[in-house]
Amino acid sequence: MPNLKKVRSAVALAAMLVSASAVWAISPQDSTVSLDATATAPAAAPAPTPPPPLLSYGLEQIPTGNGDNLYQDMNNLNIVVSGYAEVGYTANFDHVAGTNNFGRIFDAENGNHIQLDQVDVSLAKAINFSDAGFRKRGWDIGGRVEVVYGMDADNFHSNGLDFYHGNAYYASGQNPYKPINQFDIFQAYVTLAMPIGDTGGLKVRIGKFATLLGEEYTTNVTANLFYSHSYEFNYAIPLTHTGILADYQMNADWNFWAGFVRGWNQTFKKTNNALGSFLGEIAWTPQEAAFTGFSADVATVIGPEDPVYPSTAYGDNKHYRSVVELLASYNLPKMPALTLYSATDWGYDGAGYTDSIGTHSSQWFGEAVYASYVINSYVTLNGRAEYYFDGHSTTVGGDPGTDVNYAEVTVGTTITPFPNSTWGKYLKLRPELREDMADKAVFQGGAAAGVSSGVGKKYQTTAAMDVIYSF
Repeated sequence: MPNLKKVRSAVALAAMLVSASAVWAISPQDSTVSLDATATAPAAAPAPTPPPPLLSYGLEQIPTGNGDNLYQDMNNLNIVVSGYAEVGYTANFDHVAGTNNFGRIFDAENGNHIQLDQVDVSLAKAINFSDAGFRKRGWDIGGRVEVVYGMDADNFHSNGLDFYHGNAYYASGQNPYKPINQFDIFQAYVTLAMPIGDTGGLKVRIGKFATLLGEEYTTNVTANLFYSHSYEFNYAIPLTHTGILADYQMNADWNFWAGFVRGWNQTFKKTNNALGSFLGEIAWTPQEAAFTGFSADVATVIGPEDPVYPSTAYGDNKHYRSVVELLASYNLPKMPALTLYSATDWGYDGAGYTDSIGTHSSQWFGEAVYASYVINSYVTLNGRAEYYFDGHSTTVGGDPGTDVNYAEVTVGTTITPFPNSTWGKYLKLRPELREDMADKAVFQGGAAAGVSSGVGKKYQTTAAMDVIYSF
């Protein structure tokens, strides 16, 4: 049975979280409950245009020969530089010394401590299909370069761009040959575009880019509802691809993607996927009044992903790995503060599990639902509930060769303490409380020692918070 003392602690923290949110959310129109001293000051006249975030503001101070500044010149060319910094902390109420938060990747700290998750800087040139100059010219070139520094980077290096030595930090406490905080070139691609029809267009992306799959994001963390990630995000799908991807925007309702990529998190190495993979998506954003607020898309990646040994050889091209994902979101027209999300993933690997007998196929399945309610400009309440089936423990690795069922429930808030401040509005805090469960004793050292060893537990309770500042 769960330890009652720890359960009471979890409930108490949840109550504190909800109570704190209630204080911030006294009224959707109430501007008196704020850490911002200027929030109650009446506006005698229309406020001037606020300056851009810090990074762009710095560019605004650099004059150019045409009488403008560097920020304005870049803006005229649709070139945007942006960034953010994220610091987080996770406390595990059931922590066992020397073990990680099992089932996590980006918040799997060995011990409860503060970590620098990401410092992200992006330089991007967007392509606007509605721009009259673009449609008259008949072509455009864009792209994106995104560099990340921090502890998260070690978790999303692609094969061929992992410039660091092997990391035994979590196993031994420290490894001087590999820093905890690392650099990663998360995205680097060029986009070629041409208009098609009256409003549509075609974009072709070449290089390394984020996957099409997933309700949550690896970077652009301010778009996520929570600091921690779902099992689906961590284990069911890839994070990046390297290759070529075409995006055809037929109209405001339909978008189609199709491309040929190196596979899951592959860039240059030949350890697997010698043939490459297909990546595709169909997105529907209906414009009819009956579907106001609704959108859905289905995405897939299919290809040989299993390595062979020695690692210098080409991969196994006989067994394919495939994932199909359905995403849907609905912003209720009669309750615009509430948005609901659903993410469904099914995966299959023809060589997902190997034992003394041979190689076996395996499957995984996940369903995650989210709810987000904007109380006011200070507080948004968020919830997530998820079920994840890991056949043969192929993806999570809880009990090799054995099926494991996982579930998690997460509640939290997104707090913007200074929404009316020129610089403070870019600060966000995201506290959360999470309960993980499994039908095998995989948590708290159980997976490492073996689920029948009596060491592990079938549940895990964590409280966490990250702080994000966009610049």
